[in-house]
Amino acid sequence: MFDCCLDFSVHYKQKIKQKLQKNVITYLSAIVNLNANHKLDDMTSLTKYLTTNLDTEIFQVAIHRDEGHIDSKGNQIINHHAHIEMLGIDSNGKSIRRKLTRKFLIELQSQTAKCLKMQRGKPNKKKSKEEQKNTRRLDTYEFKHHKEREAKSIKKVVENFYKEYKKIENHYAKIKENDKNLIDNLTQDITKQETILQEKDTQLSKYQEEIARLKSELKENSLHKEKINKSPKIPSLLNDENSSDTSYTSKLF
Repeated sequence: MFDCCLDFSVHYKQKIKQKLQKNVITYLSAIVNLNANHKLDDMTSLTKYLTTNLDTEIFQVAIHRDEGHIDSKGNQIINHHAHIEMLGIDSNGKSIRRKLTRKFLIELQSQTAKCLKMQRGKPNKKKSKEEQKNTRRLDTYEFKHHKEREAKSIKKVVENFYKEYKKIENHYAKIKENDKNLIDNLTQDITKQETILQEKDTQLSKYQEEIARLKSELKENSLHKEKINKSPKIPSLLNDENSSDTSYTSKLF
């Protein structure tokens, strides 16, 4: 790698008549998504395409099959991909980033799908000139910095959400405590009313028994009186004797 870079920098000095600038990126890395059946030999046509069209040299290609994630069902999902390491300058010592135009990258996606016999992804919706002007491809360091800012923003959103969640949780706990106290008071009132109702039921039962007894006595008295009224009348001897004596006495006087 270093010999190739040195040769290119010497060629650049001979042609441009000045040393290779320090801010020139002399090293680039590309990542290509693969299927599980892809092998290192399948990358040959793609590396040839990059070497020819970018006028640079690829010094390493490696396939990674040890990265991935576990899905929601617990299945292991492997992210099959390849890393392509290449020089960041062409045979003239110029940066190849100038060749990585939007048009070239779109064609590169098509060529990658063709070389690897994969289905090409659908192109994004055509952007307006203003959107294209404001759109710029980020390099590795810019992308990392962007993701770090994005992660901080997401973390802040999560923290705010957690704070709101705790507020709601505390509010719910207070409502639950108030409801518990209200339920306890209602339970006590219901128990008290049930006790009073039982006492009233007991008192009502006594009243009903007393009414039944009085009705029974009243019925017995009515029958007894009716029996007396129906019995034959007996003359009163005392009354007759008194009347005869009176007559006799009157005769004497």
